[in-house]
Amino acid sequence: MAGAYDLPLPDTSVGAYRADQVFHEPAEPEGASAETRRVLAPEGRITLIGRDWDTIVIDSDDPALPRAVVHARASLIAGPRSARRYRSPLLDTGFDDVTVEGGPPGGAPPRRWPTQHPRGGGARDTPPPPRPHTRNTPGA
Repeated sequence: MAGAYDLPLPDTSVGAYRADQVFHEPAEPEGASAETRRVLAPEGRITLIGRDWDTIVIDSDDPALPRAVVHARASLIAGPRSARRYRSPLLDTGFDDVTVEGGPPGGAPPRRWPTQHPRGGGARDTPPPPRPHTRNTPGA
Protein backbone atom coordinates (compact mmCIF):
# COMPACT_ATOMS: atom_id res chain seq x y z
CA MET A 1 0.00 0.00 0.00
CA ALA A 2 1.26 3.49 -0.78
CA GLY A 3 0.24 7.06 -0.12
CA ALA A 4 -1.30 9.11 -2.92
CA TYR A 5 1.55 11.65 -2.72
CA ASP A 6 4.46 9.20 -3.02
CA LEU A 7 3.71 6.20 -5.23
CA PRO A 8 6.54 3.61 -5.22
CA LEU A 9 6.67 3.47 -9.02
CA PRO A 10 9.14 4.79 -11.61
CA ASP A 11 8.28 7.82 -13.74
CA THR A 12 6.02 7.09 -16.74
CA SER A 13 5.74 3.39 -15.79
CA VAL A 14 1.95 2.96 -15.59
CA GLY A 15 -0.34 2.69 -18.60
CA ALA A 16 -3.58 3.02 -16.65
CA TYR A 17 -4.43 4.32 -13.19
CA ARG A 18 -7.75 3.80 -11.44
CA ALA A 19 -8.68 5.28 -8.09
CA ASP A 20 -12.05 4.25 -6.70
CA GLN A 21 -13.14 6.53 -3.85
CA VAL A 22 -9.53 7.48 -3.13
CA PHE A 23 -9.26 11.10 -4.27
CA HIS A 24 -11.80 12.27 -1.67
CA GLU A 25 -9.33 11.47 1.12
CA PRO A 26 -6.21 13.58 0.33
CA ALA A 27 -6.16 17.04 1.87
CA GLU A 28 -4.37 18.29 -1.27
CA PRO A 29 -5.81 16.53 -4.34
CA GLU A 30 -3.44 18.51 -6.59
CA GLY A 31 -0.49 16.71 -4.97
CA ALA A 32 -2.09 13.32 -5.58
CA SER A 33 -2.91 14.33 -9.16
CA ALA A 34 0.67 15.48 -9.78
CA GLU A 35 2.04 12.19 -8.42
CA THR A 36 -0.36 10.25 -10.64
CA ARG A 37 0.80 12.24 -13.66
CA ARG A 38 4.43 11.48 -12.77
CA VAL A 39 3.91 7.70 -12.87
CA LEU A 40 1.48 7.67 -15.80
CA ALA A 41 3.03 6.79 -19.16
CA PRO A 42 2.60 9.09 -22.16
CA GLU A 43 -0.89 8.51 -23.53
CA GLY A 44 -1.74 6.66 -20.30
CA ARG A 45 -5.25 6.92 -18.89
CA ILE A 46 -6.49 7.85 -15.43
CA THR A 47 -9.96 7.03 -14.15
CA LEU A 48 -11.24 8.51 -10.90
CA ILE A 49 -14.42 7.20 -9.34
CA GLY A 50 -15.93 8.97 -6.39
CA ARG A 51 -19.00 9.62 -4.36
CA ASP A 52 -20.68 12.89 -3.56
CA TRP A 53 -22.04 12.30 -0.08
CA ASP A 54 -24.62 15.09 -0.45
CA THR A 55 -26.35 13.25 -3.29
CA ILE A 56 -26.80 9.80 -1.73
CA VAL A 57 -30.42 8.71 -1.59
CA ILE A 58 -31.60 5.76 0.47
CA ASP A 59 -35.19 4.57 0.44
CA SER A 60 -36.50 4.23 3.97
CA ASP A 61 -39.75 4.47 5.87
CA ASP A 62 -37.86 6.72 8.30
CA PRO A 63 -36.11 9.41 6.20
CA ALA A 64 -34.28 10.82 9.23
CA LEU A 65 -32.37 7.57 9.84
CA PRO A 66 -30.54 7.23 6.48
CA ARG A 67 -29.89 10.99 6.50
CA ALA A 68 -28.24 10.67 9.92
CA VAL A 69 -26.19 7.65 8.80
CA VAL A 70 -25.00 9.34 5.59
CA HIS A 71 -24.12 12.58 7.40
CA ALA A 72 -22.27 10.67 10.13
CA ARG A 73 -20.21 8.79 7.52
CA ALA A 74 -19.56 11.94 5.49
CA SER A 75 -18.22 13.70 8.58
CA LEU A 76 -15.39 11.13 8.72
CA ILE A 77 -14.12 11.93 5.20
CA ALA A 78 -11.67 14.73 4.41
CA GLY A 79 -13.57 15.76 1.26
CA PRO A 80 -17.09 14.30 1.21
CA ARG A 81 -18.00 16.43 -1.84
CA SER A 82 -14.63 16.36 -3.63
CA ALA A 83 -15.96 14.19 -6.47
CA ARG A 84 -17.56 17.39 -7.74
CA ARG A 85 -14.08 18.86 -8.16
CA TYR A 86 -12.00 16.00 -9.62
CA ARG A 87 -11.55 17.75 -12.94
CA SER A 88 -9.80 20.94 -11.79
CA PRO A 89 -6.83 19.28 -9.99
CA LEU A 90 -6.22 17.17 -13.10
CA LEU A 91 -6.17 20.23 -15.33
CA ASP A 92 -4.13 22.21 -12.80
CA THR A 93 -1.40 19.54 -12.82
CA GLY A 94 -1.04 19.34 -16.59
CA PHE A 95 -3.51 16.71 -17.72
CA ASP A 96 -5.38 17.54 -20.89
CA ASP A 97 -8.12 15.85 -22.90
CA VAL A 98 -10.12 15.53 -19.67
CA THR A 99 -13.59 14.13 -20.13
CA VAL A 100 -16.13 13.68 -17.37
CA GLU A 101 -18.79 11.01 -17.32
CA GLY A 102 -21.46 10.38 -14.78
CA GLY A 103 -24.69 8.67 -14.24
CA PRO A 104 -26.44 6.31 -11.94
CA PRO A 105 -24.74 3.00 -11.20
CA GLY A 106 -26.09 -0.16 -12.72
CA GLY A 107 -25.36 0.34 -16.38
CA ALA A 108 -27.39 3.43 -17.17
CA PRO A 109 -25.78 5.36 -20.01
CA PRO A 110 -23.44 8.11 -18.77
CA ARG A 111 -24.06 11.75 -19.43
CA ARG A 112 -21.20 13.86 -20.81
CA TRP A 113 -20.39 17.45 -19.94
CA PRO A 114 -18.04 19.89 -21.67
CA THR A 115 -14.55 19.82 -20.20
CA GLN A 116 -13.64 23.49 -20.17
CA HIS A 117 -11.48 24.49 -17.21
CA PRO A 118 -13.54 26.54 -14.74
CA ARG A 119 -10.69 29.05 -14.33
CA GLY A 120 -9.98 29.16 -18.07
CA GLY A 121 -12.84 31.46 -18.95
CA GLY A 122 -15.04 28.74 -20.48
CA ALA A 123 -18.63 27.98 -19.62
CA ARG A 124 -19.18 26.14 -16.38
CA ASP A 125 -20.78 22.76 -16.36
CA THR A 126 -23.86 21.78 -14.53
CA PRO A 127 -22.66 19.99 -11.38
CA PRO A 128 -19.81 17.77 -12.54
CA PRO A 129 -20.32 14.07 -12.07
CA PRO A 130 -17.79 11.92 -10.26
CA ARG A 131 -15.90 10.13 -13.04
CA PRO A 132 -13.23 12.09 -14.89
CA HIS A 133 -11.15 10.27 -17.46
CA THR A 134 -8.09 11.80 -19.03
CA ARG A 135 -5.03 11.03 -21.07
CA ASN A 136 -1.49 12.00 -20.17
CA THR A 137 -0.25 13.82 -23.26
CA PRO A 138 3.53 14.19 -23.64
CA GLY A 139 4.75 17.78 -23.62
CA ALA A 140 1.60 19.10 -21.96
